[in-house]
Amino acid sequence: MPTLHGLLKGTDRELSGQATEALGLIGAGEAAPTLETYWVDACAARRHDAAAAAALALWRVSKSDKALAYLQERVREKSPDAAVLKAIAGVGAPAQNNVPDLIRVLNGDPDVTKRLLAADALGRIGLADHKAIPPLITALKHPDVELRIRAARALARFEDAADNAVSRLLDLIHDPVSPRLRYAAGEALRQIDPVAARDAGIP
Repeated sequence: MPTLHGLLKGTDRELSGQATEALGLIGAGEAAPTLETYWVDACAARRHDAAAAAALALWRVSKSDKALAYLQERVREKSPDAAVLKAIAGVGAPAQNNVPDLIRVLNGDPDVTKRLLAADALGRIGLADHKAIPPLITALKHPDVELRIRAARALARFEDAADNAVSRLLDLIHDPVSPRLRYAAGEALRQIDPVAARDAGIP
């Protein structure tokens, strides 16, 4: 643990970022003061990626209301940073108030990477809010293959609540181009409608 704390305070930003993530995943409560200082400093320096990662780590170790509020406010921006979208996915269900913001990004952000991350976040929030299901089904028709894959994975988390996706997923298991898309669609079918998956030949 002391080594991680030292890396967090160091000048190497890449190592500091890795230490931030590690402390958050470990869930070390004693790291909260150091993480909060790092987060405040990153915000002041306008190092947005570092601030988002630190806020997520701080929320994980202490359930900090301030850290969660910061991330939620950042997601409400017109075009949220990719790092913020990734962080809010790490929060999961407690970020359900941001579902409308994530749907907005999924539906229309010009940066496809941000749309991918929004799909991931909606899936991580999952059953906490079913409003995400229709736009994720729509995303199954997007020309970007990776977005269709992420949408299928997200829909799988809703299980049978996403049964309106079944017909589209049945089409995607026969996609002629992407094996990854076929696999993601098949896995989603297994979670959403096991009978339909079995009838389609998915074990």
